[in-house]
Amino acid sequence: MNRRRRPAADPSADDPLAGNGNARPITYDVFLSSPMASLPSDEDYESHRLGILRVLEALERDCRFKVYYAGERRPTKASFERPDVGAHRDSAALRESARFLLVMPKDLVSSSYVEAGYALALGIPSVYYHQSDIRLPFMLRQAAQYSPDFPRCKEYEYQRIDDIVRDIEESGTSLFD
Repeated sequence: MNRRRRPAADPSADDPLAGNGNARPITYDVFLSSPMASLPSDEDYESHRLGILRVLEALERDCRFKVYYAGERRPTKASFERPDVGAHRDSAALRESARFLLVMPKDLVSSSYVEAGYALALGIPSVYYHQSDIRLPFMLRQAAQYSPDFPRCKEYEYQRIDDIVRDIEESGTSLFD
């Protein structure tokens, strides 16, 4: 379970479903998704995880967001939960998140794309960061332009994790607007 963090000043103000009869309870300001098990080696996972923890810290520091990241307490691949336990925990956290942030470092078959699709289905505003040689699945690319049923979605290329951290530092919460 992730440690408790400061909530946003008014989480319901940014909840796209607040005020309607189908409002979801919001526990997290951001669900942070990135490949874990699909990274090819333990070293790749551990290195990528350290970068993602920097993104998490920037979201907490510069946006004052409470962030869910499944890898936060999983320093190695050997520390992963059973897949059914992890999937249950992650899907529950996603349902209780106001925003979705994807970081895709390599062209991988990853459950992160399933999480991104689930966020779309839930109407969660999303931001996708990916390397320039990655082409996102069709429905994730500028998803909001395809249907009024989709939430706000933004897509950005990045070279290094520092690019994402800088975007968060400069844009703050408006990154998701």
